[in-house]
Amino acid sequence: MKLVKFNVVTEFHNIPDEKFKMEVENMEKLEDEDWEKFAKKLSSSRNKYPYVTVKIGDEIAVPDWYYEHHKNDIVDITVYIDKYVSDNGQLIPFDMKDAIKHGYVKDFQSTMHKVKRFELIKEMTKINRNS
Repeated sequence: MKLVKFNVVTEFHNIPDEKFKMEVENMEKLEDEDWEKFAKKLSSSRNKYPYVTVKIGDEIAVPDWYYEHHKNDIVDITVYIDKYVSDNGQLIPFDMKDAIKHGYVKDFQSTMHKVKRFELIKEMTKINRNS
């Protein structure tokens, strides 16, 4: 597991590392054998592994497979201004003319910027329960 700090709002299936390879193989087999069941499973919100929803700034332990698959992701996100975020983290619309006037953005085209999906905080060590 890796402890990471997210720079984006996202969700991921919290599939344990030891189950990930088997889950991928099962999905590939299902895709080959029964495409309709495969599509239904992909579109279903029901899953034995819960979705974890994260917000910008959340520090979450993620499985190694997730870290390895997404460690180099660069994501375009909307420019946001701290003063225009509600208490529950929702973006509040703001007037671009005011944002430019107060120096929050440079111009009307400065509405997006690139960030890494997350930053590694630390590697979490596994505890061997047999010792």
